[in-house]
Amino acid sequence: LVTTTAFTAILLGNIQTVILKETAVDAKVLVHATSGKMAELTSDAQAFSQLPELIAAIEEDSRGVLPKLAEKYLLTKNLSSLVVVNSKGEVIVRGEDSDKVGESLSDDPIVKRTLYGAPAHSIVSTAGVIAPELSIRAAYPIQSQKESTIIGAVVAGFAIDSAFVDG
Repeated sequence: LVTTTAFTAILLGNIQTVILKETAVDAKVLVHATSGKMAELTSDAQAFSQLPELIAAIEEDSRGVLPKLAEKYLLTKNLSSLVVVNSKGEVIVRGEDSDKVGESLSDDPIVKRTLYGAPAHSIVSTAGVIAPELSIRAAYPIQSQKESTIIGAVVAGFAIDSAFVDG
């Protein structure tokens, strides 16, 4: 009985050590993957924010071209969301839902920071039906072509789901 108990304790200790090492490796891989995705999203938001068609549409207040432009970019880059806000933080177009405009995101920390001129990114948790949903978001300011002022921001998002985690 003593021998069985001792071997069981040693075996459980070894199993625990192996599981902790594997978990540490998995965590490092996930951090690396999310860091890479944040950099990619920031680059995507920057590229979209510098499109002459986008800047011209915002400056001239001719938003008719924005829904198709945002939807096309969203699909091309395989994003979960693509939102453009004006300098006041009001949504002027959503790539995923062109009818959902006018909402204010001025209190959103990522939008707020970006409207001050600094790119921003974060992992965001929102309430889901069964469990919280995680997404990576990156934002980049939109600068006027005529003046060097911030006229809005682009916020690109990517959902972290089991497909992303599994690779």
